[in-house]
Amino acid sequence: MHLSKHIILMLIAAFIFGPTILFWLTSEAAPWYRPYVAWLAIICIAASLHWRRRS
Repeated sequence: MHLSKHIILMLIAAFIFGPTILFWLTSEAAPWYRPYVAWLAIICIAASLHWRRRS
């Protein structure tokens, strides 16, 4: 049950912040590497959570 609470929270956050993040990533004045920085942040967060869970 603990995992499902996190998934629900993540879905609510995606619903609230999704349009703003999408606009931020696709704006024409954005540098070309901005989407890659966002994906790098997601990968780092996932790796950090994975390493914490293994310990």
